[in-house]
Order: sequence, then structure tokens, then C-alpha cells
Amino acid sequence: MGIRNNATQPMPFSVVVSSSCWCSLPGPASKHAAMSYAYAQKLEVQLEKEINELLAEAAKAEDDNSQLPAGLNIQNEIDLREDLRERIVRAKTEIERRKERDVYERAQY
Repeated sequence: MGIRNNATQPMPFSVVVSSSCWCSLPGPASKHAAMSYAYAQKLEVQLEKEINELLAEAAKAEDDNSQLPAGLNIQNEIDLREDLRERIVRAKTEIERRKERDVYERAQY
């Protein structure tokens, strides 16, 4: 998996909870942007890997005094991925909270 250039492959920023838990996070997201807990974990790991690849590429370019690929702003790319990762963490927290609430409500019923 290579590093995505934001100019050619925009990253999704709408994150909602899967409809299987009967809920969604507020925001301009459709059901097509729904995210399961397992997929959120997978995407979080992928984003961390991409961030580490970007940092390694920046360090290599700095050590070799070489140029980065045209149109690649590493700090901007890292910021985008960190923003998405934070949204995913919030979505996972919301999924966990709603699952706990669902378990509690089922026990009360």
C-alpha cells in the first residue's frame, strides 16, 4: 500500500456508525459512508502506517537532500490523515458507548 496523494485520491471524512447498531453520528454522511467497528480498527491501523511512511519519506528526503514528489506536501498529508484518524477514534468511542447503552437497555427490558 503506497502513500496516497490527496490531490488525486481524496480521503473520506464523513464517518458514521454502522446501521446495525441503529445509530449514526451527526454529519453529512450517507449510509454508503457507514463504518463498522472492525473496519474502523482496520482503517486506523492503515492510517498510522501511512503516517509512518510519510515521516520516513520526509526523513529520507531530508538526509539525502533530495526532492519530494511533485505536489506532495508531507505536513499537509500527515495532518489530513491524523484528522481522519481522530474522527475514526471518536466514531469507535461512540460505537462502544452505544453498544454499552444497548446492552443496558436490553438487560432492563
